[in-house]
Amino acid sequence: MSASPHAPSVEDLAQASAGSLGRIGPLSRVSLISRVSLISLVTTLSCNAEDRAAQPSGPRIYVSNEGLGAVSVIDASTESVVATIPVGKRPRGIRLSPDGKTLYVALSGSPASPPGTDESSLPPPDRAADGIGVIDLASLRLVRVLPGGQDPEAFDIASDGATMFFVACGPSGDVAMIDAASGEVRSRIKLGGSPWGVAASK
Repeated sequence: MSASPHAPSVEDLAQASAGSLGRIGPLSRVSLISRVSLISLVTTLSCNAEDRAAQPSGPRIYVSNEGLGAVSVIDASTESVVATIPVGKRPRGIRLSPDGKTLYVALSGSPASPPGTDESSLPPPDRAADGIGVIDLASLRLVRVLPGGQDPEAFDIASDGATMFFVACGPSGDVAMIDAASGEVRSRIKLGGSPWGVAASK
């Protein structure tokens, strides 16, 4: 079947791209490129970086990486790490906001102490490093650290995702209730022992 008389030829595409993009130059300069390669070249030059960045990607997986002091971002469709976000010391517990725009991660200034560690040999904890890191997922950057009590490991978010955090604080034996907007610790509920896990009903 012959091509439609109105269909643009490869040469037409090349000449149009030369005029609009200024990348190919006169047609004579690309006359030695094969027809297949030329089509590929025109297509590539017509797609700018912004268009490619707007392409939808697969679901993201967020992993707190305690050893790196970072959150790793994985593209589930390609099973590859696409970003590493520095957040501070010992990131562990992690939660995604209900609207999917913010990621929260528990940070701890307590030194790591695997089973069998002589705790008397450990350096003192860095309580200034304790808190709940707030990550903006549009920019993939840590934008804020909320107070989180001593050595926070696990936490949960109020059902509306905006008013309150509930943070289990093992060393101080309590649960901290933190205002998400102001970062103020509203109250502490004393439990005793070493609370680590926490969950709020929805």
